[in-house]
Amino acid sequence: MHHDQNIDPDSGDLHKPEIVSFYNKTKVGVDSVDQMCAKYDCSRNTKRWPMVIFFDLINIAGINASRVFSFNNNQIVRRRIFIEKLAWDLIEPQIRKRLDSPSLPNDLKVRARKLLGIEDPRRPLPAPRDNKVGRCYMCARARDRSTRKCCDLCGHKVCPEHSSIVCHSCIKQQ
Repeated sequence: MHHDQNIDPDSGDLHKPEIVSFYNKTKVGVDSVDQMCAKYDCSRNTKRWPMVIFFDLINIAGINASRVFSFNNNQIVRRRIFIEKLAWDLIEPQIRKRLDSPSLPNDLKVRARKLLGIEDPRRPLPAPRDNKVGRCYMCARARDRSTRKCCDLCGHKVCPEHSSIVCHSCIKQQ
């Protein structure tokens, strides 16, 4: 389009070539995308250049997705809310899949159920004053904490550290 070095008469005393003036007039889209990326930026500090490119692609994909959603549904959605919903919709299936894993520690299962709003499947209540030793329901497997105490409401074995936490969660469910 620009094969010569004509000076743009609109540039005044700066005497800019037409190609520079044309570029400056048409870069509005790039400037607005950069501004939107800066407002809700997912990038992190890193020394690895592929990650920098990946974060930029995620930022631009989020902008494009929100625009396509707004166009297809004829409604304007705030970008922050759209990004939060998009993130949740992307991670929810993975949380559900991991919840079914038998090797997932109990504390992560409790957190996953809380995030998903799923009630915790409870074991049947043990016999009253059961003095058998059992593993704490809330402690990680690596701690291997044994106890004789049971929660009065749910019947799970709990160590002294977690007895108040389990009982409070049981009270909220009732």
